[in-house]
Amino acid sequence: MRDIGHFDFGANLAPIDFGRWVDDALACESPEKAGMWLRYWIAAFEHVLTESAGAEGRVVLISYDECCANPAGELGKLA
Repeated sequence: MRDIGHFDFGANLAPIDFGRWVDDALACESPEKAGMWLRYWIAAFEHVLTESAGAEGRVVLISYDECCANPAGELGKLA
């Protein structure tokens, strides 16, 4: 996986350090535990929400649930 630039899991885990969460999370939790991944996704989503707040018109966030319920409407937002 390292050869293709994939560092999301396993021995090559190198998570993106959104808001400096990595040191605290990895000191407390093993990547083999769900808690570390929960912290990772919370940090990622908080980063996206923070960064997109001032990017009106340049960033489009869609809801997965809405996309499943109304694919044409949600995907139309991306077009």
